Amino acid sequence: MPSTSRPAASNSCRRSSPEDAAAAPGDIATLVPSPGPQHALPDDAPAARSPLSPPAAPATTRHAPPLQPQHQHQADGRPDQQQQDLGRQLQLAALLLERSRFRDALATLQPLLAKHPGDAAALCLQGRCLAAIGNRPQALAAFAAVLSECPGCLPALLGCAAVYKESGLLPEALAALEAAHELLLQPAEQQPGQQQVAEQRPAPPAAEGDQGQRHEGKELSQQGAQQAQQGERRQQPSDAPDCRDSISRPVPGAGSFSARLPAVPAGAAAVTAAATAAAAAAASSLPGNAVAAAAGTAGGSEAGMDRLAADVPAGAQPVDTAQLSPETEAAAAAAAVAAAGRAATGAVAGSPTAADAGPAAGPVSLRPAGGLAGQQQQLQQAGASASASVSVSVSASVVHRVLPCGRAEVEQALAVVLTDFGTQQKLAGQPGWRQYYERAVRACAAYAPAHYNLGVAAGEDGAAEEAISHYSTAVSLSPGYAEAWCNMGVLLKQQGNLVQAIAAYERALAAAPNLSVVQLNLAAALTEQGTRLKSAGQPAQGVAAYERALSLQPRHAEALYNLGVACAEQGQVDRALFMYQTALEVQPSCAEAHNNLGVLYREQGNMERAVQCYQAALNVRPNFPQGLNNLAVVYTQQGRAQDALQLLHAAVMAAPAYAEAHNNLGVLQRDVGAVPDALASYQRCLQLDPTNRHGGQNLLLGLNYVHPGESRLVCGAHEQWGLGFQALHPPLPPLTPSAVDRTPSRPLIVGYLSPDFFTHSVSYFAEAPLAHHDGRRVKHVAYSCVPKADSKTERLRSEVLAAGGLWRDVGRLPETELAALIRSDRVDVLVELTGHTAGNRLGAVAMRPAPVQATWIGYPNSTGLPAVRYRLTDATCDPLDTTQTFTEELVRLPGCFLCYTPAADAPPVAPLPAAAAGFVTFGSFNALAKQTPEVLQVWAQVLLAVPNSRLVLKNKPFACEVVRNQFWRVFEAAGVERCRVDLLPLAAANRDHLAQYGLMDVSLDPWPYAGTTTTTESLYMGVPCLTLAGSCHAHNVGLSLLTAVGLHHDWVAHSVDEYVSKAAALTQDLPRLAALRAGLRQRMLQSPLCDAPTFVRQLEDVYHQLWQRWLDEQQD
Repeated sequence: MPSTSRPAASNSCRRSSPEDAAAAPGDIATLVPSPGPQHALPDDAPAARSPLSPPAAPATTRHAPPLQPQHQHQADGRPDQQQQDLGRQLQLAALLLERSRFRDALATLQPLLAKHPGDAAALCLQGRCLAAIGNRPQALAAFAAVLSECPGCLPALLGCAAVYKESGLLPEALAALEAAHELLLQPAEQQPGQQQVAEQRPAPPAAEGDQGQRHEGKELSQQGAQQAQQGERRQQPSDAPDCRDSISRPVPGAGSFSARLPAVPAGAAAVTAAATAAAAAAASSLPGNAVAAAAGTAGGSEAGMDRLAADVPAGAQPVDTAQLSPETEAAAAAAAVAAAGRAATGAVAGSPTAADAGPAAGPVSLRPAGGLAGQQQQLQQAGASASASVSVSVSASVVHRVLPCGRAEVEQALAVVLTDFGTQQKLAGQPGWRQYYERAVRACAAYAPAHYNLGVAAGEDGAAEEAISHYSTAVSLSPGYAEAWCNMGVLLKQQGNLVQAIAAYERALAAAPNLSVVQLNLAAALTEQGTRLKSAGQPAQGVAAYERALSLQPRHAEALYNLGVACAEQGQVDRALFMYQTALEVQPSCAEAHNNLGVLYREQGNMERAVQCYQAALNVRPNFPQGLNNLAVVYTQQGRAQDALQLLHAAVMAAPAYAEAHNNLGVLQRDVGAVPDALASYQRCLQLDPTNRHGGQNLLLGLNYVHPGESRLVCGAHEQWGLGFQALHPPLPPLTPSAVDRTPSRPLIVGYLSPDFFTHSVSYFAEAPLAHHDGRRVKHVAYSCVPKADSKTERLRSEVLAAGGLWRDVGRLPETELAALIRSDRVDVLVELTGHTAGNRLGAVAMRPAPVQATWIGYPNSTGLPAVRYRLTDATCDPLDTTQTFTEELVRLPGCFLCYTPAADAPPVAPLPAAAAGFVTFGSFNALAKQTPEVLQVWAQVLLAVPNSRLVLKNKPFACEVVRNQFWRVFEAAGVERCRVDLLPLAAANRDHLAQYGLMDVSLDPWPYAGTTTTTESLYMGVPCLTLAGSCHAHNVGLSLLTAVGLHHDWVAHSVDEYVSKAAALTQDLPRLAALRAGLRQRMLQSPLCDAPTFVRQLEDVYHQLWQRWLDEQQD
């Protein structure tokens, strides 16, 4: 039987190249599964964010000019009622600040500051509230006012530093923190302004786990936001680009300081000098002078001044922001900055007062000469040495409770700014940026973002192990550090530790469920894990991994694509179509998804849509080998041989080692009759891939067309292939005696295995046993591997069930699972009906699932498999003296080895064409591969021997003009005009195909591979067939069929000369030919060839004999 072409789906998962799996013989193969998910994506994931939140800033209320405390104490030293009221108000303002009710806190502080304009605690709280609502200039003024009276007040210093940092003035913030750190390292008695607050020690730093919780979900700082990138995506089928995991770049340590981790300003000396200038300013209100002083502090560089005072109109005046709308408040801030810009330079430069200060000669140094001693000298020269009062001490206790400011807080704040500054330098391309991360770690070893950024740097340098170590330290310090877990997962995945990578991503996801880069990276890793599981024979687990990936990222193209592949493999066609279509909505450039859609549409018979999909794949990737190959498949089926040939040549050019393209080129060459060229293409395929199942089986099939079956070349090739194939499929464990039912009276269980239970040549001969078994003798099971069922499939299914048998659709089952199913069904005799033609499941048969195994109908030669013991034939096709050898033992059935069931929709027999036309028409509807040059030469002799006779040939490739011209040239070379030879393409419907037998008077049988289905169709349509007997099975099938009908005496030749002479003689008597035609259908139906009940009874006898023989052998 001729094989048909069946392309396989592109089952590759994006990322690695496809491994082209073997297709069925005669198949035109395409993409097959590949090991890993695909698409090239960004390299950068979001970087670390410092576990610090924006500064909680108190409101900007109007302050009275004096800064000195005004409170009085009772004689016993205890605070009076006024002091207690002050403490309660401060505690209320602090509570409101902690609850982020900044405007309420400002409203609480306003009357307090009206009564006590110089209260340090109130001013610090006010500064925090002002910073929180974005009024940084007046916030800085409030902190500076405190520093003018209490230069060593750490809450005020840290508040100033926070404002600097939020303003992007990292050098100033860094210098401030280093100066504050230096102050803390001095003995307490040497620290200015600290005498009254020494007893109020800061609270210990928050646990790192808490810090991690605080920083989750907060925005990145300015530099950090610039680094946030998308995450990894995944892959793919064949030839798709590698995906790269998303890894975060280093970012600033924080967007701002948190309420529990206050920051330090840009140098104690600069802050103190600015505060002194502010105290001496002649302005009428405290906020105005304080802002000027604060601007002086911020003016450590001209760029810093510009940044802090940007877009502020000249001449603006400070206002009471506690009573104003946000818009008015913004205007007030602008006014304060303008005033600061005019006063800052002189104040910091050391002029007597802010009012009479002239412009500075240059930028003010953030670290004045002389260190702490110099700072103290500047303070003394300004005449503003601090003399802390009891009220300051009482206020400070509140400040320290709300705003702890001990060594731990300063060191962590220093680490934050060092981290930010290192990132800033790195982004600017400045050398030495790494030292700031290292210094941050030295300053505060418990600061996780510094370790994180060192990990990013190490990862960028390719030092994966070092990077993983830094990330591990970061997550040990802050278990909820999502970015560190994410980047660790990236590196682990790159190292091939997929399970550990997924675990890291899961930790990141638990810490930050809405972080998109984590979702993307985890989805990509799960997609790759799904592909690995599927390749390892765990399809259900693979599908579950794909589905989990899509639960995280519903539009993850690679997960959608790979789930589509898995669904297609499991026969869930509708779901596979949906997945591929959705993947293309997300990523229209996925050539593999277009290609696989085409495969599914082709399997459904929608050739027009399949062509559109293949063309779309080629529009995306013009040299896509699988797309070129698959489009050639459809063109081959449509008879567009020349177009298919060009595409296959292009596929081979694009991928010279693409074995399947060479195999498919051989299929096309075979289909157009160029069998020697086809054999060369199959051999090239096997040179590239010696175990290629397609190429190997197609080569065996092709040998039958051009070599006599008895040739040692043919027999040896089948035997050699079978031994190699058998070795790849170890048998199932042998049946134990207890597993065999030896009951003599029970019905045998007989299995029929075929992919051709549809409108296919084999189905016309398989229908007899499927429909007519006696359930008392045989219980039969039909294992249908049909790729696409049709009405014939449904008819056969109904007949099997009606006869008491079982029908199993196993087309999607892997061969190992199919073998296990056959074994579990306890089949006694397994009959495979395909041989080396398309869609065979010889791999399952090689595993010996049944005790007795035989081959029948579908192939005219040996399977070559030691696992197949018997071959069903007859004494006409394989006489006792045959010289053809088989690996199977021949079992000769009585009469013909075939029983034909005609098509139910066959039209009536047409009248003899010659009676009306006046000339005889010969014809053949056999495959062009069977119409060898020798056969065509003999047919040309027949035409020349019968004057005015014509020849009609019909086959799919005759839709191509190139192929038609090729055949016409052969006849013209033999002396026959092309006008005497009609070359027709295939008819679309089977009924139309059968009706075209009405065009011929006599059909001609080819050799050495004779027709089978075409011969029985011809006889049923009233057209006698002339055949040539030979010496092998394939050659003698026509002889067996004609013998069964009783035409073997007149219509069988034993030599080529007799073949020509019989053709001439049999067409001389047209009335006799017309009479034969009129009665041939009935004659055939009454012959053994169509006597299904008798044939099946004889077949059942053979099955019982073979089974009994096996039982006897087990006893021996």
